[in-house]
Amino acid sequence: MLTRMKHDPEKQKLVVTTPGADFDFYAGIRTADDTLAFFLLTLDCCLNVARLRNVELQDHWSILATAFQDDLIFR
Repeated sequence: MLTRMKHDPEKQKLVVTTPGADFDFYAGIRTADDTLAFFLLTLDCCLNVARLRNVELQDHWSILATAFQDDLIFR
C-alpha cells in the first residue's frame, strides 16, 4: 500500500499524513493480509469527509499505518 509521509520535527519521527495535508515523500507499506482492512478503513475515512456527522477515523488510520513503519519501502 502506498502512503504519504512527513517528518514531524516535534515528535522526531516520520508520520503518515492525512488526505490533503502536506507531505515530504511517498512510502510503501507491506500490509500483507491486512491490505483489505486498510483499504476499507481508508475508503471510510475518505467518505466520512462528505458526511455531516462523521467519526474521526483518520487518527486511527495514522496510528495503524505508523505501526507498520518498520516495513516501509521508501521511494
